[in-house]
Amino acid sequence: MNRIEYFNWVRDIPYRCPLNAEEPDYCCLGKHKILERLLKNAGLEVRPKVCDSDWSSLNLPTKIINLPHEDEIFHVYLEVKINGKWKQIDASLDRGLAPKFPLIEWDGHNDTLLCIEPKGTTYSPKSSLEIYHEVENDFTSDKEFYSSLNNWLEEIRKK
Repeated sequence: MNRIEYFNWVRDIPYRCPLNAEEPDYCCLGKHKILERLLKNAGLEVRPKVCDSDWSSLNLPTKIINLPHEDEIFHVYLEVKINGKWKQIDASLDRGLAPKFPLIEWDGHNDTLLCIEPKGTTYSPKSSLEIYHEVENDFTSDKEFYSSLNNWLEEIRKK
């Protein structure tokens, strides 16, 4: 596989927030950890990037956004060094969520869009790396919100 195929493969893993420790992490953090390993194994220089954002910026249905939850989130994506320049890539949201969400494509050379609007801080490479390795996704405290979000995303994929 080449870098574009790796990106597409990881992107198209259905986005899902794990509801317990046994479930795989297929939200932005987990998916980018997979993509980072693949791209590094392909010989590319890769680093995580983290920004602050919130669930509200995704235009979720009112019935979901009104459920109790922590709205502020970290969003994780990657930067890949291409021809001596860092390029941002975001493989968070799968193809099955289009056209409700933009389908993010990567040509293997340029920046991609981010799937969520940064709000507040976009962290330095050093701080991003610390957050990336220290933060463990814990969706159990707002389980009703995340379960409803996962179910809604599944409904989008069925349409």
